[in-house]
Amino acid sequence: MATVEAHRSKKSNPPQPAEPAEPKPRRRFGRWIALALLAASLYFAPAIVGSTPLGQWILTSALHLDGTLTLGSASLGWFSPVVVENLAIVDQTGALLLQVDSLRSDKPLIAMLLDLADLGRFHVEQLTLHLVAREKDSNLEQVFAELLSRAGGSPVSAQLVVTAGTITIDDTAAGRQFRVENLTLDCSLASTRGGIDLAASGVLADKRQPGNFKIDVHTQGSAPDQTAALASGKVDCQSTAIPLELLEPLLRRRIDRAQLSGRLSTRLNGAWGEMAEGGETSVRGEALATGFVFTAAALGDDRIQLERLEMPCHIVQSGEMVQIEQLAIQCELGQLALSGSAKLDDFSARDGLAALAREDYEVTGEADLARLAAMLPATLRIRQGTEITSGQAALVISSRPQSSVTTWTGHVDASRLAATADGRALTWENPL
Repeated sequence: MATVEAHRSKKSNPPQPAEPAEPKPRRRFGRWIALALLAASLYFAPAIVGSTPLGQWILTSALHLDGTLTLGSASLGWFSPVVVENLAIVDQTGALLLQVDSLRSDKPLIAMLLDLADLGRFHVEQLTLHLVAREKDSNLEQVFAELLSRAGGSPVSAQLVVTAGTITIDDTAAGRQFRVENLTLDCSLASTRGGIDLAASGVLADKRQPGNFKIDVHTQGSAPDQTAALASGKVDCQSTAIPLELLEPLLRRRIDRAQLSGRLSTRLNGAWGEMAEGGETSVRGEALATGFVFTAAALGDDRIQLERLEMPCHIVQSGEMVQIEQLAIQCELGQLALSGSAKLDDFSARDGLAALAREDYEVTGEADLARLAAMLPATLRIRQGTEITSGQAALVISSRPQSSVTTWTGHVDASRLAATADGRALTWENPL
């Protein structure tokens, strides 16, 4: 019996299967290593960009250059200012356009990226700019052509400070070169209210007669319309013996075969809008050109040559009216003066010239006919063998708005006209 029971008990309690062994916890070191590598890559990304050709490629693409940009070295870090050494831009021919020994930002890189609308201040030392002015364009326009065509995007605030700059200007069409030394520049572009702050000075190197200039301009837009950058401002500009030939490359684009020479000295100061003290807007100044010579295709073989050309101006704003107290040209040929008033809205009208022409003006002028004829015989179509020896011309033109129309009246008078024609003396006391 005992044997049978024992046998049955074994059958009733079959052996239980062994429990599986508890799995060991897997190590997650691989994931932590990947995250650490990613964090390190992000942290050192600026340094990698600055020390490899990737930085040059990014800058070239951002500026849309039609040329090549090279960097000597760049120090980039998320929490440190941007420092660039030996930056250079060359055009497609390999000629140097711009070289900067050192460029440094005030803001750290992370601050600029978090606020792209305000990049802060940049300091530039030892800037060298080589401009080549051709007949109708320049190397600067060629290299930055695409960037200039995209101007007018989102407003950005930035400040550029340049010390010890040099600008060389080669006018290849005229075969002349100019050099601006000791250039200092402090320029701020504000996205808020469209303000512009500009202070610049420099010396034009010339062994015979060096020139110099100093410009200080501050403007800001009006509160209702932040795009009106000239709604108010202050200006103080002075220059001495600036070669007028500097303006010739720009003049050639508008006037066929234009040539200009002489020396220009200016003095201009004033304030308007909210920046005018006491709310009184006034701009006063004068420009003096000596040794002035101008030729163009329209003048043929004639040339305008003046020993002294003076251009005074005095403009005052009172409320919504702009009063032109004085705006004149005075030289040995005579003088021409404009006075009158205009509404402030006329200057921002869609058809500004037409709006201004409807205001109240008076133009007066006097001319020495003998000198004018001797200087411009072909333009005035003086017959060969005829020489005007004396004569005066006077001009008075006025514009008077009346209800919905504007009336222009004028008077031209010539007197004491004398000439010789084919050896004969001619006199006409009142020819006109």
